[in-house]
Amino acid sequence: MVSLLDGERVHGIVIEVQLSPDERKPYVWPSYVANLRARLERPVSLLVVAGDEATARWAARRIDLGGGNSFVPLVLGPSGVPEGTEDSRARQDPDLAVLSTIAHGQGVDTARPYASQLQRSK
Repeated sequence: MVSLLDGERVHGIVIEVQLSPDERKPYVWPSYVANLRARLERPVSLLVVAGDEATARWAARRIDLGGGNSFVPLVLGPSGVPEGTEDSRARQDPDLAVLSTIAHGQGVDTARPYASQLQRSK
């Protein structure tokens, strides 16, 4: 994903969905950022979207690169996403509605309307 301002690239964002800890990721995440940074010639961040709080805590750890250098990904876990909204808010902000359903919708009947699902899951 590339962030644009007045049509010009200003920032790159690598988005990684992480459902569970994976001990290889601290070795490859910095390379994702470095490679996109070299291509864009702009600042780049890594956003890890974690499926649960334990994975979010794991992903947020500082990664030692050696030589006094380190890398810390940005992490979005379930606690960083509001839990549910009313139908009217979901219509106004469908991106947030989707994120909330992903973050908090385990075990919810997906055939039911969005707000009704969240009401039943509480």
